[in-house]
Amino acid sequence: MAKKEDITTGHSSKLLEYFLGDISKYQKILTRETRILLDKYPNKNLAPVFATLQIKLGAIGPMALCDYLTSDLGKKCPDEILAAIGLTSLEISSHDDAVDETPPGRLQLSALIYAGNIATLEGARILCQKIPEKIADAILWAVNKNHYLQQR
Repeated sequence: MAKKEDITTGHSSKLLEYFLGDISKYQKILTRETRILLDKYPNKNLAPVFATLQIKLGAIGPMALCDYLTSDLGKKCPDEILAAIGLTSLEISSHDDAVDETPPGRLQLSALIYAGNIATLEGARILCQKIPEKIADAILWAVNKNHYLQQR
């Protein structure tokens, strides 16, 4: 578990551990999804972005929130749905990084944006296949609302 002094380093993964405790469950899920993305979309420019998935605050935070809320309702959120939520949320982080930490080259910048888009659409595909349409719609609306608010 991260300590309060660990969060002064500025790394969001330490923030996650400090506020959420053990995030290894979510990291394990996202590590599996990273391997799937790397196999499905083999590209040397996309690979480094996909490889950061399991440490992204923007991916793990929404997964943990959904997991905790589901648990409070006395249910268990399936790992596949948590994976879809994490994947769907990568786009928020990658677009944010493109704006706040613009990579030096066009290839890296485009890879950051496209990797986020690919992951999000893969997550949306899983959601649409595995859960009722109304729930998938609510999750995708939340992602879009976040984009809208980021722009403002």
